[in-house]
Amino acid sequence: MSHSDEKVVAYTASGQPLTQSQYKKRVEEGILQCKEGKCTSLEQLSEELGYDDADLSDWQKQLIDKRLECIAQNPDRLRPIEELFDELDRNS
Repeated sequence: MSHSDEKVVAYTASGQPLTQSQYKKRVEEGILQCKEGKCTSLEQLSEELGYDDADLSDWQKQLIDKRLECIAQNPDRLRPIEELFDELDRNS
């Protein structure tokens, strides 16, 4: 495991830090769920998690829902998360 795998790169909805390896695992789990047809809308997800999405504007909600819909319809078009991290490493 490289040093960059242990760097905090994101936070959970509850504010818990996620290292690159933890984030990658969560993304991969999410992709698998979408491939299995288990994707939900932002509204459904917010209800399930007890999250108040009132802080998001309508355009943000629409954008997220559109992306979730695209992922559900085209799961094979998703790129591996490593490509994102490689790109971020190049630009940092």
